[in-house]
Amino acid sequence: RLADLGAHASAAVPTLRLLAGALEPWTAVEAAHALHTITGDAAEGAHVLFRPVADLLRGTARPIVRAAARYLTRLADLPPGYVATIQAVLSEDRRHSWDAGWAAIHDDLELRAVLRTAPHGPVGAAG
Repeated sequence: RLADLGAHASAAVPTLRLLAGALEPWTAVEAAHALHTITGDAAEGAHVLFRPVADLLRGTARPIVRAAARYLTRLADLPPGYVATIQAVLSEDRRHSWDAGWAAIHDDLELRAVLRTAPHGPVGAAG
């Protein structure tokens, strides 16, 4: 909710910086998103938003990756290493999902669609 307030929530920035370092992934990602939205600085929390996406290359997919990917694609300029990782995720043949059955296909397709909207031009191929 702090992210919705934008710069009006600037007093919460020190607390959000602490929360972005939380071990609980949802807390860390939501705090990182709020930090970026409030400060306008991509360096504020971008590495936290990127972590769940990078985990996909290690075969670890969690529900938080969808939110992290959405927030990450809102950043104006992604570092080249992030773009390369997103391209690698999109080029993998495996399904990136935390569910089984038909839900795995849906999760993967939705995640790939989000990641294709990342800055720096078109990334990835058909999922």
